[in-house]
Amino acid sequence: MPPKTAGFLESSLYVNDVDNSARFYEKIFGFEIISDFGGRGCAMQAGPRQVLLLFKKGASKSQSTPHDGDGQLHLAFAIDASELTRWEAWLAENAIPIEDTTHWERGGVSLYFRDPDGHSLEVATPGVWTIYQLSQCRFLRRHLAAVLLVVAVRQDPHGDRLPTESLGFPVVGQI
Repeated sequence: MPPKTAGFLESSLYVNDVDNSARFYEKIFGFEIISDFGGRGCAMQAGPRQVLLLFKKGASKSQSTPHDGDGQLHLAFAIDASELTRWEAWLAENAIPIEDTTHWERGGVSLYFRDPDGHSLEVATPGVWTIYQLSQCRFLRRHLAAVLLVVAVRQDPHGDRLPTESLGFPVVGQI
Protein backbone atom coordinates (compact mmCIF):
# COMPACT_ATOMS: atom_id res chain seq x y z
CA MET A 1 0.00 0.00 0.00
CA PRO A 2 1.49 3.40 -0.94
CA PRO A 3 2.06 6.12 1.64
CA LYS A 4 -0.73 8.69 1.95
CA THR A 5 -0.84 12.12 0.37
CA ALA A 6 -3.01 15.04 1.43
CA GLY A 7 -3.98 16.07 -2.11
CA PHE A 8 -2.48 18.51 -4.58
CA LEU A 9 -0.34 21.28 -3.16
CA GLU A 10 0.66 23.00 -6.37
CA SER A 11 0.01 22.91 -10.08
CA SER A 12 1.85 24.70 -12.88
CA LEU A 13 0.92 26.60 -15.98
CA TYR A 14 3.51 27.73 -18.51
CA VAL A 15 2.89 31.19 -19.90
CA ASN A 16 4.38 33.70 -22.36
CA ASP A 17 4.17 36.73 -20.05
CA VAL A 18 4.29 36.00 -16.30
CA ASP A 19 3.29 39.54 -15.24
CA ASN A 20 0.27 39.59 -17.56
CA SER A 21 -0.87 36.14 -16.44
CA ALA A 22 -0.39 37.00 -12.75
CA ARG A 23 -2.53 40.13 -13.21
CA PHE A 24 -5.23 38.01 -14.88
CA TYR A 25 -5.35 35.44 -12.04
CA GLU A 26 -5.25 38.20 -9.44
CA LYS A 27 -8.10 40.14 -11.05
CA ILE A 28 -10.34 37.25 -12.11
CA PHE A 29 -9.81 34.85 -9.20
CA GLY A 30 -8.43 37.09 -6.45
CA PHE A 31 -5.24 35.00 -6.17
CA GLU A 32 -2.28 36.71 -4.50
CA ILE A 33 1.39 36.30 -5.36
CA ILE A 34 3.09 34.58 -2.43
CA SER A 35 6.51 34.14 -4.05
CA ASP A 36 8.24 35.79 -7.01
CA PHE A 37 10.87 33.80 -8.92
CA GLY A 38 12.18 36.82 -10.83
CA GLY A 39 11.74 36.49 -14.58
CA ARG A 40 11.21 32.73 -14.28
CA GLY A 41 7.74 32.86 -12.69
CA CYS A 42 5.71 33.24 -9.53
CA ALA A 43 3.58 31.34 -7.03
CA MET A 44 0.01 32.41 -6.30
CA GLN A 45 -2.18 31.28 -3.44
CA ALA A 46 -5.14 29.59 -5.12
CA GLY A 47 -6.90 28.32 -2.00
CA PRO A 48 -6.23 27.56 1.66
CA ARG A 49 -3.56 24.97 0.77
CA GLN A 50 -3.24 25.25 -2.99
CA VAL A 51 -0.63 27.07 -5.04
CA LEU A 52 -0.82 27.98 -8.71
CA LEU A 53 2.67 28.25 -10.20
CA LEU A 54 3.05 30.42 -13.29
CA PHE A 55 6.31 29.77 -15.15
CA LYS A 56 7.61 31.55 -18.22
CA LYS A 57 7.71 29.01 -21.05
CA GLY A 58 11.20 27.53 -21.34
CA ALA A 59 12.58 29.31 -18.24
CA SER A 60 12.72 26.21 -16.02
CA LYS A 61 14.45 23.82 -18.43
CA SER A 62 17.87 24.42 -16.87
CA GLN A 63 16.77 23.90 -13.24
CA SER A 64 18.11 20.97 -11.18
CA THR A 65 14.65 19.40 -11.65
CA PRO A 66 13.81 20.64 -15.16
CA HIS A 67 10.21 21.11 -16.24
CA ASP A 68 8.32 22.90 -18.95
CA GLY A 69 4.99 22.75 -20.70
CA ASP A 70 3.42 23.82 -23.92
CA GLY A 71 0.01 23.79 -25.47
CA GLN A 72 -3.40 24.60 -24.08
CA LEU A 73 -3.58 23.04 -20.62
CA HIS A 74 -6.62 22.71 -18.35
CA LEU A 75 -7.37 23.60 -14.72
CA ALA A 76 -10.70 23.42 -12.90
CA PHE A 77 -11.60 25.48 -9.82
CA ALA A 78 -14.26 24.44 -7.31
CA ILE A 79 -17.07 26.91 -6.65
CA ASP A 80 -20.27 26.75 -4.61
CA ALA A 81 -23.41 26.28 -6.66
CA SER A 82 -24.69 29.59 -5.26
CA GLU A 83 -21.74 31.38 -6.96
CA LEU A 84 -22.49 30.16 -10.51
CA THR A 85 -24.55 33.16 -11.65
CA ARG A 86 -22.02 35.53 -10.05
CA TRP A 87 -19.28 33.84 -12.09
CA GLU A 88 -21.29 34.19 -15.30
CA ALA A 89 -21.79 37.90 -14.60
CA TRP A 90 -18.15 38.40 -13.49
CA LEU A 91 -16.77 36.83 -16.66
CA ALA A 92 -19.12 38.94 -18.82
CA GLU A 93 -18.17 42.09 -16.90
CA ASN A 94 -14.50 41.35 -17.63
CA ALA A 95 -15.15 40.56 -21.33
CA ILE A 96 -14.13 36.93 -20.94
CA PRO A 97 -16.27 34.76 -23.20
CA ILE A 98 -17.68 31.52 -21.80
CA GLU A 99 -16.76 28.83 -24.34
CA ASP A 100 -19.08 26.19 -22.95
CA THR A 101 -21.50 25.50 -20.13
CA THR A 102 -21.86 21.83 -19.24
CA HIS A 103 -24.64 20.44 -17.05
CA TRP A 104 -23.39 17.14 -15.63
CA GLU A 105 -25.56 14.10 -14.86
CA ARG A 106 -24.80 14.37 -11.12
CA GLY A 107 -26.20 17.91 -11.04
CA GLY A 108 -22.97 19.90 -11.30
CA VAL A 109 -22.42 22.74 -13.75
CA SER A 110 -19.13 23.78 -15.35
CA LEU A 111 -18.26 27.05 -17.08
CA TYR A 112 -15.27 26.94 -19.46
CA PHE A 113 -13.21 29.96 -20.53
CA ARG A 114 -9.61 30.86 -21.45
CA ASP A 115 -6.75 32.68 -19.78
CA PRO A 116 -4.43 35.05 -21.75
CA ASP A 117 -2.28 32.08 -22.89
CA GLY A 118 -5.24 30.06 -24.14
CA HIS A 119 -5.27 27.61 -21.22
CA SER A 120 -8.72 26.13 -20.64
CA LEU A 121 -10.11 27.17 -17.27
CA GLU A 122 -13.20 25.75 -15.62
CA VAL A 123 -15.23 26.77 -12.60
CA ALA A 124 -17.30 23.82 -11.42
CA THR A 125 -20.07 23.36 -8.88
CA PRO A 126 -20.54 20.22 -6.75
CA GLY A 127 -21.95 17.33 -8.74
CA VAL A 128 -19.27 17.17 -11.43
CA TRP A 129 -17.52 14.16 -9.87
CA THR A 130 -18.73 11.66 -7.29
CA ILE A 131 -15.97 12.85 -4.93
CA TYR A 132 -17.05 16.46 -5.37
CA GLN A 133 -20.38 15.96 -3.64
CA LEU A 134 -19.21 14.78 -0.23
CA SER A 135 -19.38 18.09 1.60
CA GLN A 136 -22.79 18.77 0.10
CA CYS A 137 -23.99 15.32 1.21
CA ARG A 138 -22.60 15.82 4.73
CA PHE A 139 -24.42 19.17 4.92
CA LEU A 140 -27.70 17.59 3.77
CA ARG A 141 -27.34 14.59 6.10
CA ARG A 142 -26.70 16.89 9.08
CA HIS A 143 -29.78 19.00 8.35
CA LEU A 144 -31.93 15.97 7.55
CA ALA A 145 -30.90 14.46 10.91
CA ALA A 146 -31.95 17.70 12.61
CA VAL A 147 -35.36 17.63 10.94
CA LEU A 148 -35.90 13.95 11.80
CA LEU A 149 -34.91 14.57 15.42
CA VAL A 150 -37.38 17.45 15.69
CA VAL A 151 -40.12 15.31 14.14
CA ALA A 152 -39.29 12.46 16.56
CA VAL A 153 -39.37 14.85 19.52
CA ARG A 154 -42.71 16.30 18.48
CA GLN A 155 -44.20 12.80 18.07
CA ASP A 156 -42.98 11.41 21.42
CA PRO A 157 -46.00 9.35 22.68
CA HIS A 158 -45.26 10.24 26.33
CA GLY A 159 -45.57 13.95 25.67
CA ASP A 160 -41.99 14.54 26.83
CA ARG A 161 -39.93 17.02 24.87
CA LEU A 162 -36.20 16.63 24.52
CA PRO A 163 -34.03 19.76 24.59
CA THR A 164 -33.09 19.63 20.90
CA GLU A 165 -31.27 22.96 21.08
CA SER A 166 -28.82 21.49 23.61
CA LEU A 167 -27.98 18.77 21.07
CA GLY A 168 -26.96 21.41 18.54
CA PHE A 169 -30.12 21.21 16.43
CA PRO A 170 -32.23 24.34 16.18
CA VAL A 171 -36.00 24.02 16.44
CA VAL A 172 -37.21 25.76 13.31
CA GLY A 173 -40.95 25.35 13.72
CA GLN A 174 -43.74 23.54 15.50
CA ILE A 175 -45.26 20.37 14.15
